[in-house]
Amino acid sequence: SPVGAWNQIAAVLVERHKTDVYETARLYALLNLTMADAGICAWDAKYHFNLWRPETAIQLADTDPNKATYPTPGWTPLIITPNHPSCVSGHSAFSASAGRILTKFYNGDTYFAYHGDKTFQKISMSFASTEAAAIDAGRSRIYGGIHFQFDNYQGLEIGRKVAEAVWKKELRKKP
Repeated sequence: SPVGAWNQIAAVLVERHKTDVYETARLYALLNLTMADAGICAWDAKYHFNLWRPETAIQLADTDPNKATYPTPGWTPLIITPNHPSCVSGHSAFSASAGRILTKFYNGDTYFAYHGDKTFQKISMSFASTEAAAIDAGRSRIYGGIHFQFDNYQGLEIGRKVAEAVWKKELRKKP
């Protein structure tokens, strides 16, 4: 889940920056408030726009009004298609909101290495920033075949805007 992964990434940054207990609690509150709000916005958009997923669009391309598209009935994505509408990408919204909050909290010093969860322990990736990781996370949904590029772009935009709004409300800093 993106929320779990971003909390793991935050733990790496907390350790690297030697963030004190008060500020660590504040960071996790900001991070999770932001992702919750991004999720609400993303799911509101999904059911407002109610757009089909690539799997459906590719298999049923002859039913759309575009005469230049042709169906590929047996096509399936690499990732199992979620059972909710496509636009916007929730993964992108969660990731962009988390990436932006972490960037703001640590004043841009957010390079990290991620070693995956228990399922994918052999995967290790390094990122120059949390915002670069957010972009990569959104891109993975396109490569996996469950989102269109516009889903990703709009999810990233929602996530960033939500993070900016949450940051302006900034939870109380250490007295």
